[in-house]
Amino acid sequence: MIGRLLRALRSRSSLACCGGGVVLVAAHPPIGWWPLAFVGLVPLLVVARRVGWKRAIGFGYLYGLVVELGGTYWIGPTVGDFYRVYTTHGQASDWQVLGVGGGLFLLWWLTNALHWALWGLAFGLTSRRAVSTGLWLVTVPLAVEGFFPRVFPWTTGSALSGCLPLAQPAAWFGVPALTAGVVVVAVVLTFAWESRTNSWRSFAVLVSSAVAFVVLWGGVGAYRMSHLPTGPTVRIGYVQPNIPLETKSGLTPPREPVLIQLLRATSRLRRQSDCDLVVWPEGLVEEHVSGAMDRPEVRDLFGQLGVGVVVGAGAAGAELGVWFNRAYFVPMSRGAPLAWYDKRFLLAFGERLPMADLLHRLGLDFVGSLHAGSGMKVFPLGRDDVTFGISICYEGILAATGDDLLAAGAQLHVNITEDLWYGQSSAPYQHLSLVRLRAIESGIPVVRVANGGISAAITRSGAIPESVPLGVAGSGVFELDVAPRDLHRPATRVFGDVAKWLWLPVLIGAFVRRRQSTLAR
Repeated sequence: MIGRLLRALRSRSSLACCGGGVVLVAAHPPIGWWPLAFVGLVPLLVVARRVGWKRAIGFGYLYGLVVELGGTYWIGPTVGDFYRVYTTHGQASDWQVLGVGGGLFLLWWLTNALHWALWGLAFGLTSRRAVSTGLWLVTVPLAVEGFFPRVFPWTTGSALSGCLPLAQPAAWFGVPALTAGVVVVAVVLTFAWESRTNSWRSFAVLVSSAVAFVVLWGGVGAYRMSHLPTGPTVRIGYVQPNIPLETKSGLTPPREPVLIQLLRATSRLRRQSDCDLVVWPEGLVEEHVSGAMDRPEVRDLFGQLGVGVVVGAGAAGAELGVWFNRAYFVPMSRGAPLAWYDKRFLLAFGERLPMADLLHRLGLDFVGSLHAGSGMKVFPLGRDDVTFGISICYEGILAATGDDLLAAGAQLHVNITEDLWYGQSSAPYQHLSLVRLRAIESGIPVVRVANGGISAAITRSGAIPESVPLGVAGSGVFELDVAPRDLHRPATRVFGDVAKWLWLPVLIGAFVRRRQSTLAR
């Protein structure tokens, strides 16, 4: 059996699918060769349509193994570090860290490859080149991306964050529209490849059509970028301290309290530059301080800065008997009330434990659960009546966050995060690319501040005029235009909500036609 498996893996179809998976990975950050996104799916489409749906499932799964390995290899080391630093407080052996990180990555890898097996199944159910076939090939991937449970919402279309004109349709139709566009081009190129042996003219027409579609798509996006209305210009200070995870967690004592380090950095920043707000990263303030943020002595320390500060406090709310991942907003005025935002969308297996009771009974009690906050909040920036909202880490890559910020009237999105977990892997670049797409989708510019990078200012069009790279400590000021007032979610964004259902009328139509042809015979 092993010999048969090895022979199957050496087949041309298997090699083509593996090659296509590598190409698709290279289209995404950090490599970011975005044109490859349009051709990366073609090998899977060609093979699946040729071999039939049963074998197409296997080829889709193989394709998915390559894509998920190349795109999310960082999950193993990240989980291992979390287990070592926070769960066991440095007591875990290297073998335990390897077992936990490697085991969860293996589970993730094998499970998420099923996502691509469903793509293979959908592609394998078609053999003709027709409009209905094209509709099926485009709509089923949208359904799979919309319904398949994934912790991180990476999408095929997110590769287009590397070409901002092509990413602009996300503002009208949502991020799923980018996947739809990529699949449309891939389907046309697949039809071109299949027609090359019969008619080079058809091949040329189809390839030219795909190129023309991409050019038109980019032209419309470029027009949007050049005609975007904006609000006032603001200056947002940031502190990227690059404090090691071991220091944050208390495994290694800092040379001075983290709060004092951040206050010193902010004070230096204020002496050098004028700004409307200063933002600190996620979860840096010690627990005993986060529980005393409203005490006069603590407020006095912040009051000396002369500017409002967003403070990431990773564990807060002990007075209520629960713990939140919290961001405080300390206003410039000492008399103004302290405000805060509690993270609402908690990361599975990092901040919340799905099926916690069952896993506890099985002895898997290595991840604690935080309490989710409720409701989006907006805060006054302190000038021109500008308002901003806060998201914490993972929330910044969710469509719901942007929609809630829009509904609340925020003109600026402040995202604080901790990406040191990922090390020098591809994850921080992928994380940033998804935040860029959400900035385009919501139309709200983003100031992203990370402990160890990548901190960045992101405009309404997804451009990054300023950023601070990974692994660098520093502070400075991001200057960018906020969104205009009374911004609303466009009605066309309903595409993102209904796209995952578009395959259903195609399937019903195919069933009706087959039924009619059967009755006619």
